[in-house]
Amino acid sequence: LKMLVGISVLEGILLAQLQIALSL
Repeated sequence: LKMLVGISVLEGILLAQLQIALSL
C-alpha cells in the first residue's frame, strides 16, 4: 500500500509539473 501511495503521489507531482510547464 505504501508503494502504491508513493507512486500515486509521484505521478500527481509529475502531472502538476507538466501542467505548469504547458501553462508557461
